[in-house]
Amino acid sequence: TNVPPMLSNISFVLEGEFGLSVILCSLLIGSIPAVILLGNSYVFVNAKKLPRWKLLRIAIIVQACVGCAAFLVMPVASMTVWSDMLIFYAMVLDNSIIQVPLNTLYLQPLKDIAGFASGIQAFLCSIAPSVAGAAATAATNWVGAAGLMASLGTILVCCSLLFWAIFGLRAHASEALCRRV
Repeated sequence: TNVPPMLSNISFVLEGEFGLSVILCSLLIGSIPAVILLGNSYVFVNAKKLPRWKLLRIAIIVQACVGCAAFLVMPVASMTVWSDMLIFYAMVLDNSIIQVPLNTLYLQPLKDIAGFASGIQAFLCSIAPSVAGAAATAATNWVGAAGLMASLGTILVCCSLLFWAIFGLRAHASEALCRRV
């Protein structure tokens, strides 16, 4: 939910707030896939070492921390491009770590209809980012980079709280759910 709002507003912030050229803005945006590969590599290396739930919990805690950092960056969001870019990179890195174990846990009980389940997931996962993207765009247009940081921080913290509300803080309950599926 957090990456589409960032991607829909990053060029506006980089070009409008910081006055970066289209080429430099494109290079910064083009560096984001390298961060995604780094996150996927982390999951690949640690998937055998850590249980999925533990990997997911760690990533969700980091997500909440990145959300809080976005709130802390708000006062200086328009002053330096790197304060914003570090939040963007951290957010994308953490998102790429979350997606693999979360998708595995979601699709595991549906292995007989994994393609259908994946399609439903993709459809449902496009609704929330679209709404969040519209809200983030409105906040960015209204306040600038600080509005984007506020909306991203809100999204990250709310998603983290939603995860803990659904799966709880108790490790054994989550592990039992994982063993059942």
